[in-house]
Amino acid sequence: MFIFGKVALVITFLIGIMGLRMLTKGKPLNMANMGAMVKKYWPQFLLIFVVYSFKNLVDSLNWPIRNTLGLDFTPEVFAIEGKLVWYIQFHLNNIYLTNVLTYLYVIGFMFSAYISILIYAYMDNRKVASILSLNYLLVYLIATPFYLFTPVDVTSNFIPDVHPLAYNLNSQVHHFFIAVDPLDNCIPSLHIGLPLAILMVIYLHDPSNKPMKRLYWFFLCLNAFAILYLGIHWAVDIIAGILVALLSLWISHRIHNRFWQPIYAFQNKWSLKRLRRKTALKKIEDEADAMIREEAAEDNGKLRGLGIVRPRRSKKKPPAAKRYPGLLAIGLALLFLNVFVILFDTLDNDIPAITEYSQQMEPDVYDDVLVWTDMREGNLDIFTSKIGTDKITQLSTNSEDQWNPHIWDGKVVWTDLRGGNPDIYLYDTDALELTPLTLDPMAQTQPDMYGNYVVWTDFRHASPLPDNSDIYIMDITTMKETRITTDPHPDNNPSIYGDTVVWSRFIDGYWDLFSYRIDTGEKQRLTFGGADHLAPNVYTRKVVYEYARSAEDIDIHMMDIDKNRTRGICNHPAIQMEPQIYGKKIIWTDYRNTGGFGAEGTNIYMYDLSRNLEVKVSQNEAIQRDPAIYKDSVVWTDYRNHDEDQHLYGWYGDIYWNPLSVHYESYSWFLLIFSIILITGYVWYHKRNPPPGYGLVDIIKMELEQ
Repeated sequence: MFIFGKVALVITFLIGIMGLRMLTKGKPLNMANMGAMVKKYWPQFLLIFVVYSFKNLVDSLNWPIRNTLGLDFTPEVFAIEGKLVWYIQFHLNNIYLTNVLTYLYVIGFMFSAYISILIYAYMDNRKVASILSLNYLLVYLIATPFYLFTPVDVTSNFIPDVHPLAYNLNSQVHHFFIAVDPLDNCIPSLHIGLPLAILMVIYLHDPSNKPMKRLYWFFLCLNAFAILYLGIHWAVDIIAGILVALLSLWISHRIHNRFWQPIYAFQNKWSLKRLRRKTALKKIEDEADAMIREEAAEDNGKLRGLGIVRPRRSKKKPPAAKRYPGLLAIGLALLFLNVFVILFDTLDNDIPAITEYSQQMEPDVYDDVLVWTDMREGNLDIFTSKIGTDKITQLSTNSEDQWNPHIWDGKVVWTDLRGGNPDIYLYDTDALELTPLTLDPMAQTQPDMYGNYVVWTDFRHASPLPDNSDIYIMDITTMKETRITTDPHPDNNPSIYGDTVVWSRFIDGYWDLFSYRIDTGEKQRLTFGGADHLAPNVYTRKVVYEYARSAEDIDIHMMDIDKNRTRGICNHPAIQMEPQIYGKKIIWTDYRNTGGFGAEGTNIYMYDLSRNLEVKVSQNEAIQRDPAIYKDSVVWTDYRNHDEDQHLYGWYGDIYWNPLSVHYESYSWFLLIFSIILITGYVWYHKRNPPPGYGLVDIIKMELEQ
C-alpha cells in the first residue's frame, strides 16, 4: 500500500485548498489578494527562505564537523531511555499506520510549518505573521549548535531491531529523506519544537482562532507519536523540542519590535518611493497620450479633407513576456534545466566492459585495470583487461579451475586448484611471474590483498574439526607467513586494507566480526551476537558487512572500529548482500526490486557517506551481482544480455562498469513541477489581468511603426 506518489499529491492539494478556505474565514482566494499579500509580506517570506537556506548550510557542515571532532552522543541518549522506541514499534507495527504516519511526518509537517505564516499574512494580521516568522528563525538558530556539536543518530541506526519504517517505505520516500535528512539531527526534535512554538503564538496573540488551535494540537500530538513509532527520534528529543519552543517564544517577545521596526521602516520608505515614481510616470504618460491623440486627430482631419481615410490601427496589448520578461525567463530556465536533469537521471549509465559469450563473473578493479573469472576455455580461468580497451589477457592457463581473483597495483591473487586442492597463487602483471603462495595439502581459499600483504582462509588445522578454519597473512616481499587465528572456531571471509584485517568467526551461536592490526599484532572482537555478521569488507578502519537476522532479513551495516560505533547503511525490508567499501562510497547487491532471495532482477546500489545519499547504480531489470569498487569505478557481473534459462543456471554473464560520473536525485521532479506551475500561473494571471492601457514607450513605438 502506498499513499505517496500521485495519490499523495492529490490528497495534499485537496487538503490544502479546503484548509485555506476554512482557515482564511471565507476571504476570497484570488490572484489579486495573493499579489497584495506578497507585496506587503515579502520580508516575512524572505526570512523563511533565509532559514531554509541556512538549514541546508548546517546540513552540509554536519558530517565534516562530526568526523573531524569525533562527536557522537547516541550512546549517552540510549543509556538514558534504553529501548523505549523498540517497544513502541514492536507492539504497534502496522503497514497502514506506517503509511499514514509517514505521510503526516513528511507532508503534514511541511504543511503545518508554513501554512500558519501564509494564513496570517493572507488575513493581513501583520503582528502574528511577523512573530511566527521570527520564531521560525529562532527555533533553527537555537537548534543549530546541538545539531553540529551534539549529534545523535536516529533510533533505527542505533537500536537493534528498530526499523526505519518511514525511510524505507518506498524508493521515493527513501530518496527524499536521504537528500534532506543528515540522519543524526535528533536533538532537539523540530517536529515538536516548531508546531509547539506556532501553537503558543496563536494562544497568546489570536486566542479566538479555535480552528488553528485545534489543527496544531492535532499535528503536535500525532507528531510526538509518529517520530517515535517510525524509528526516527528518541523520547529525549521531544523534551528538547519543547524547551526549544519555550526559549524561542521568550526571545521573540523580547526582541520582536526591535527586529521588525527597521524592516517596516525600510518597507514603508521603499513603497512610498514607488508610489511617487508611479504617480509621476502616470502623469507624464497621460500628458503625452493627450498630446499624441490631439496630433493624430489633427492629422486625420487633414487627410479626410483630401478624401483620404486613414485605417485605424488595432491596439494590441503587449504580451506578458514583454512586460515582465524576468519572471518568465526564470520559469523557462527552471523548466529546461530540470528536463535535462531528469533525462540524465533516467539514462542507463552502465557500460559493458567484457561481453564474451561465456560466463564472466567475480570481477575486481584497481584504477582502470579489471580482473575476473572466465569460463571461455571450458574451465574457470583468470583474465584481465584495461577498461575502455579491447585487449584481454589470460593470466591463468592451467586446465584446472582458478577463481576468486583480487587485484592491487599490478598484482593479482586467486584461488587455484592445479595442485589437487585449493591453494593461493600470485601473479605479477609487470614481471609476468606466477608464484604459488601456499602448497599445503589442505585447502586455502578466499584470498584478499592490499599492498604487499595477502590474507586468506586456511584449513590446514581443520582436523579433527572438518569445519574449522583459520586466517593467515603473508608479506609477499619476504614470503613470511603468519597465522592470525589459533582458536578452534571457524574463521572465514578475511578482508584487508592498510594495517587492518577483518574476518567473520562462528562463536557463541553467531557469526561475529574480529579484527587484527598488522603493525601491533592486536586482535579485537568487534561484534557480540544478536545476529550474524557476514561478508565483511574493510577500508582504513571502517568495516561494512551483512547484518543477517535471518536468511530473509539481511541489511548492510558499517562499523567504525576506532570509535566502536555502528550504523545502518541500508535497512530496506528486502535483502541486501555483498557489501564493498572504498573511500566514502559503499556498494552492495540489492533484492528490493525482486521477489526475494534467488529471484530475478537484483541491482547494484551505492551509499555515499559524504552526502548521505543512496543511489541505484545499475538500472537494468536483469540480475546484477558480485560488485567491486575502487575510487569511482564500480564493476559487477551482469546477466542482461542473456535469456531467462541462462540466468537461472548462472551461465553467460558479462562484466559491466559504471564510472559513477552522473547521478541525479529524484527530487528534481519537484523543481520541474514548480517551474511548470510558475509559467502556467504567470500566463494565466496576465490573461485575466491585462494592463489598463499602453505606456508612453509603447504608444511612441506604435506611431513610429505607422
